[in-house]
Amino acid sequence: IFSRQVRSTAAQQMKTATPETHKPTSFTSSETVTTSPTGSDDSLVDPPGYIAPDQQDMMLTDITSAMLHSNECSITIGRGKEYLSPADSIQLPWPATGIIFGYNKRLMISLPCRRTRPGRGYGVLNVFFLVDTGSPCSYLSREAMEALINKPDCNLPEQLQVVIQNESFPMHFYMSPLGTQEHPGKFHDVNVLGMDFLIHNKLSMMVDTPISRFQLLQKDLQSIYANYPDED
Repeated sequence: IFSRQVRSTAAQQMKTATPETHKPTSFTSSETVTTSPTGSDDSLVDPPGYIAPDQQDMMLTDITSAMLHSNECSITIGRGKEYLSPADSIQLPWPATGIIFGYNKRLMISLPCRRTRPGRGYGVLNVFFLVDTGSPCSYLSREAMEALINKPDCNLPEQLQVVIQNESFPMHFYMSPLGTQEHPGKFHDVNVLGMDFLIHNKLSMMVDTPISRFQLLQKDLQSIYANYPDED
């Protein structure tokens, strides 16, 4: 009798334990792994310090569409060429020269820009850019995107691939954040060349404050390292 009771008790314990032993692993919603909004295939999480392009915050409210279309900007930044006017060529060598503009000392430069896919008939335009080494990303304003696409009433993408200065380095530009009617984006009218553009095109920048000019230029590695003799 005692033996039958022991076997019965053991069987009940095994029966009770089975569901817990084979219970599948589950995750709460907070543990669910999602893909990175950066679009990177190399990692499922954003790197430390990552800020999404539409969350970048640059106080550039002094640069407006009306200002960029002004005669002053056409003469100083565009060197006689109006903002978003047809450009002569997209096959220009570096360096390119810009100016230190206005009370806030903005680094402004006019560069020929065209949407990629040359066979589609997209025009080359003179786009006035602000160079900002504090921005990791590069941006085109809504107005500039509309002019480059040149298709009225079309839906604008969040990114637009363009070539600048020459055909060597096509690159995606984000749309400058528009914000809302109550709180407009702080640089929604501004076209920004950020660090991604400088790195992508292997550019150096030389700023000559005494004459309020700067240059974007490509240099060979030997001459670059010659500027840093004390570096390993």
